[in-house]
Amino acid sequence: MVHLTIGGKERVLAFDVNALCRLKQEQGINLLQPGEQDVDDPVVLRAVIWAGFLMEEPTLTVETVGSWITLGNLASVSAAFFRAIHEAVTPQSEAGQDATTRPLTAEESAGMTSSASVMASVG
Repeated sequence: MVHLTIGGKERVLAFDVNALCRLKQEQGINLLQPGEQDVDDPVVLRAVIWAGFLMEEPTLTVETVGSWITLGNLASVSAAFFRAIHEAVTPQSEAGQDATTRPLTAEESAGMTSSASVMASVG
């Protein structure tokens, strides 16, 4: 989770599966698809930041989030997105240890094909 002060308060920016699903269902953006995370596009940036706030603020609207993003904070908002998405795609073991320090199981390896492209684009 990444903390970002925006809209007058500190908020948590995090990407769980529910955030990714709402982003796809309501905004048509699939972050697991290569090329979909073009945060240079203001429509995409606004949408992904909105989705990242949904875990703690599920009733938030994309328009409200858009009103918080300005030319003055654009760089810091984009940087926060990349930090949060990197955290989301970095596998963690149950003990909280970075799973990349141990060999992957067959099940983990099988699930890495689509998320590997996202990790490559942010890491």
